[in-house]
Amino acid sequence: MNDQLKRITEQGDKVFGKCNCILPKAIDWFLKMLKVPNDIVIDVVDYLASRLGSMAVLLCGVLFSILCLKNMVTSFFFKDTPITFCLFMAIGSLLTTTVCVYAAAKMIEALPKIISSASCKISSYTFFKVLTAIGWLQAITTFGGGIYIAISTKSIGPFFSCLGISVILVIITGYVANPEKFNIVEDKTASPGDDLVSIITFFLKLLLHLVPVLLLGLAIFGICQIVPKIFTSYIESHGRHSTLLTGEMMAGMCDSAMFCFIGLMPLAVYLVYIFYYVGLDIIRVILQLPSKLDDLKK
Repeated sequence: MNDQLKRITEQGDKVFGKCNCILPKAIDWFLKMLKVPNDIVIDVVDYLASRLGSMAVLLCGVLFSILCLKNMVTSFFFKDTPITFCLFMAIGSLLTTTVCVYAAAKMIEALPKIISSASCKISSYTFFKVLTAIGWLQAITTFGGGIYIAISTKSIGPFFSCLGISVILVIITGYVANPEKFNIVEDKTASPGDDLVSIITFFLKLLLHLVPVLLLGLAIFGICQIVPKIFTSYIESHGRHSTLLTGEMMAGMCDSAMFCFIGLMPLAVYLVYIFYYVGLDIIRVILQLPSKLDDLKK
């Protein structure tokens, strides 16, 4: 009876083992099929973002200066208006943009060296494979949800919003699928502490790698915010008399002024990375203490 039960158990283990392998292997095959086109998309995004990010920041600053000059010219026809303030903002924005574009260009050029400077080891890439599968699931679900909402509400707006989120998820998933590009090395001798440090380091490096994309996105968003204000009239007519809505005009300039400083974002992210990485170095030293103490005892 025991031998028969043992044979049944062994056969059951074989059947369940094969069934359990089918789905993981299918997902691995799916991710492998997506790897080449996904790598091409990531390379194109990296190339365009690194080349166009600084130019977009410059265009954003120039458009803001045009906005200030346009408001200054409009103010000439009214009394008690901020002509000097508009001129100051126009000149200041050009100087600020020049420095910020220089800072952005230099930091974007240095980012690949910073990312590849520190090597970390992890026991297995399985964690990143699972995150890749989750990322693709979220991207596909978000895209499908956008189509469903657009059909249900008969509005194209939700579709474009979900499409944008899906594109962002695909880009991030593409980076997650390639941890070796972030100098994360698979090493079976890595300890759980090494895995923890490597995972945290990966996400910090991912933030650095996304800097050109984020910079380009912020610059495009700033351009979209500034351009309508250039064509906005702040003049209100009352019969024969016209007045300038000075408060609204200045509020519009102040809201747009922050986009002149987005070129400093790469530097800010780099400083955050440095401070966090110092903490990781401290954690790494603490985790290595037991092995070093054992070596000293020997």
